[in-house]
Amino acid sequence: MSLSKKDLLGKKEALLKQLGGLQKQLYNVEGAVMFIDLEIKKMKEQEVIDVGKSPRID
Repeated sequence: MSLSKKDLLGKKEALLKQLGGLQKQLYNVEGAVMFIDLEIKKMKEQEVIDVGKSPRID
């Protein structure tokens, strides 16, 4: 079974569109991971601040 040049070009175009969609999804996932990392960093910094604040005993 042999594919024509037109069929191959059509398949190539479809795969390129699929690749573009996957790249967008990967970009979104990378952004979400970066956001989560920033939130974790903020939480760790807050823990350090909270630990540094000990109640005063007069």
